[in-house]
Amino acid sequence: MQRKIFSVIFSLLALSWAGYVIQQYFISHPEHMANLKEFKPTTSMLAMCVGLFFALDLVQYFYRDKDEWKFNVTPLWVLVFFGALVVWISSYYLAKSGLADKVDVFTAELNVMFWFTAMTLGLLFFATFFYVQGKAVLGKLAFDAMLEDSLFSIGTGMMTTVAGMFVVGHAQLLYTPVVWFAVIAVLVWRWRTAFAWWGRLVSHKIQIRSRVFSPRKYLFLFLTFVFALNFFDLIRPIPLGWDDMGVYINIPKLISQYHFLLSGGRSFNYFPIISLGFLLFDNATIALYLSYFGGVCAVLAIVAIGRRFFSDKVGITAATVLYLTPMLMWQSATDMKTDPTLLFFLALSVYCFFEWRERVSKEAPLVGATPDVEATRAKKIELEWLVLASLFAGFSFGIKFSATFLIFPMAVAIAGIYLGRTGAAAFFLAFIFVTLKSGTLRLDGILDDAQIATLSRYCALLAVVIGAVAMARAKSRVLEFGLRFGIFVGLSALTFAPWAVSNGFQAKNFHLSAMLKGANANSLSPDLHTSGKTAEECVSPTGLKEEAGRYAGYDSGLDKLIALPWKDTMNTTTHGFWVDIGYTFLAILPALIGLAIWFRGGTIAAGPVVWIERQKEAMAIWFRGETIAAGATVFVWFSFWIFWALRIKLNPFGNLNSISLSPGFAAEIGVMVAMLLAVYWYASVKIRNPLLSLAVFLGSASWVFWMLVSDGIIWYGIGGFLLFALIMDYLIANSPAPVRFVSWVLIFVSLTTFVAFRNQTFGNKSMTGFAFGLFDEAKTIENLAPDYSSIAKEVNDHPETLTEKNYVYRIGTFISYFIVKNDRRLYDDQMLDNFSCMSAGESDEEIYRILKSAGFRYIIIDVNTGTLEKDPNGSLHKKLMRFSSWIEHMAFVGKIKILKNSPGRIAFVELVAP
Repeated sequence: MQRKIFSVIFSLLALSWAGYVIQQYFISHPEHMANLKEFKPTTSMLAMCVGLFFALDLVQYFYRDKDEWKFNVTPLWVLVFFGALVVWISSYYLAKSGLADKVDVFTAELNVMFWFTAMTLGLLFFATFFYVQGKAVLGKLAFDAMLEDSLFSIGTGMMTTVAGMFVVGHAQLLYTPVVWFAVIAVLVWRWRTAFAWWGRLVSHKIQIRSRVFSPRKYLFLFLTFVFALNFFDLIRPIPLGWDDMGVYINIPKLISQYHFLLSGGRSFNYFPIISLGFLLFDNATIALYLSYFGGVCAVLAIVAIGRRFFSDKVGITAATVLYLTPMLMWQSATDMKTDPTLLFFLALSVYCFFEWRERVSKEAPLVGATPDVEATRAKKIELEWLVLASLFAGFSFGIKFSATFLIFPMAVAIAGIYLGRTGAAAFFLAFIFVTLKSGTLRLDGILDDAQIATLSRYCALLAVVIGAVAMARAKSRVLEFGLRFGIFVGLSALTFAPWAVSNGFQAKNFHLSAMLKGANANSLSPDLHTSGKTAEECVSPTGLKEEAGRYAGYDSGLDKLIALPWKDTMNTTTHGFWVDIGYTFLAILPALIGLAIWFRGGTIAAGPVVWIERQKEAMAIWFRGETIAAGATVFVWFSFWIFWALRIKLNPFGNLNSISLSPGFAAEIGVMVAMLLAVYWYASVKIRNPLLSLAVFLGSASWVFWMLVSDGIIWYGIGGFLLFALIMDYLIANSPAPVRFVSWVLIFVSLTTFVAFRNQTFGNKSMTGFAFGLFDEAKTIENLAPDYSSIAKEVNDHPETLTEKNYVYRIGTFISYFIVKNDRRLYDDQMLDNFSCMSAGESDEEIYRILKSAGFRYIIIDVNTGTLEKDPNGSLHKKLMRFSSWIEHMAFVGKIKILKNSPGRIAFVELVAP
């Protein structure tokens, strides 16, 4: 009776928590509620798909008298099904968009089928090119399933492709004929491998087994549906987002224009892959689909992790929940960033790391072999997996430096496995020391500079002392640890080493920052301080705070750090798909952990005496290497969160210094306390699966590092979300029926709402008109980016020369992508810091003289720049007012000619000759 009472109470608490989070999410996003009330083609199409699957389940259950679907399909038929879904979605869009009266329906659908066939064959061409290289490198490393074989070969092939392009690029030979020759040579060299793989795509049998009304079958439907939506939305001639038009697609396009790899910048291992779309086909659409391909591979890699290391029920839920978060949907169809591809390589690294960890504790026997031969073989295979984990980790770091948030926990886990809890603690302190010394650990408002310096010294000292103690206590394993830790860190660094050395030479500086970032990616560096001032003499720049603060907030201190999970979930600082992870993790994961424990007869439900007895077992397991790190990390996280809430009694949507008591505050604190107890007990006692324990540590440690270092900018935490998705999936699969039912309901509610929001954000008649053949490329560009073509033509018609530099001063806008060799002509002053410095204390005429003498001819301004800052009296608005007054005065005296001024869009002016 006592157990049932406590189970009911805790279930109600968990449901209250989930309901409270969802309620607050929608309160903070009133626009979503308005969208859901309107007719949405996306949700209508999804409802039709779900209805069809449900009808088939009814037929199977009642008329065929079977409760399970069981059949075989080949990858080719999966592609056919996917293509049919894309065409059906396009036909529905055509009917509902109002374009059906403007174009022949049959011709429009033929156009869509042409695009689908062309882009699918293009992706298969690149996949084959990557696969045959990877297969040659991996050699005899065997994979049990075609999925793993394909993913690891493609991932390895991408790495070798980037390595080859690095060499050829530094020789400045990245010309289309050279690249085509290299690609054809590789395919001819490995033609048997290519044909064998294509044969498997056509003939390999994938066994599908699914119970009727299985939630995972409907999750697969959701996932495939969004994949098809994204595929259809990418049929366009140009990128659309701020970042991909300025960086992530722009720089690959510049590589094709220059025929060598650009200096500086980031995403070193991403730009060469995307540039193949321009180098081989001179086609932006193919470049966009190459970026999309990274997200597809990421989803398949997550499914592979779940099925290989947990059960055949784990994987699809994690992949679907993660890919259908608003942020990743946005980055897979609108603003094509690096994060989906980063997720793919992080997932490969995690897969290899899990495989290595499993082989450390359980080595596969070799039938008929002597013990020495068997031990040698097992150690060789174990090290092979660690080498792969290291290479994929290092490659992911070259895609985005935020991979560090997951790479470092892996290094600490190695120390915990071989040196125990003290070894893990030592390397954790070593990381804190490195982040403090490099200035990446955000402690603004918590400690001053002197206190940070003192803390870093103590961290270094404690790391050395504790590390020495750990090695003394584990003498017999020190060499094993040293070898494996050296392999992981050394090979991860080696993967990035060519870029680091190249960056150092380009920047003429071999400090850490220069080796990571290189020279300025924008090679245009005009002298804007000819009046005698230096940059150091100007006022402190505020642009970084204005840019990052709109994502992470402008407050600082411990309160900010502890509030980040709530603030990022509620997306209170900047509303938008690109910075929204959704409410699933915060609503479901804590409640799911607690429910799983309490429905199994949790500690308090079993009574105080039993609870005390179990703590003996808990302490024994707690002090095993990796578990202490997992338990302590989660414990500290929740403790800080409770401390924060109790101390300031936070109103989630008010000022952080507010002391007003929010209506749901008491319930929130009660659930948090229950979650704290549940997570502590679960991490220290219930986790019997060592790989799940490792996943808990990697995910929670990655999350904490992300909170401390990245200011809560949401997409930087992608590694932690990967592990959390797997943990959530595992808990659902191993929970009692009532818990699973509630979890499925919450997940389907969240996915349905996110897909509905997506339609409002992504729908665009200009893009669909291009896909249907209604608009050509020029008309589509004009529809998507009005005024840009005429501005770009004016700028491109006056190129840079030795006598006329014709530089362009750019404030915001998407114009970069349209300007030929824009890195040498465009000077970016997005937040007007440089203008503010240049204009301080100077007359309008002197500012004009400085710009003209530096070689500037044009100024392009995004008139919406001020919307980045909510405060009308903020620093950005003040800089804009000064800039606008200067433009108006110079236009009045005839030194500036306004060529275009489109209200709400863009302004384009020319600095006329004096």
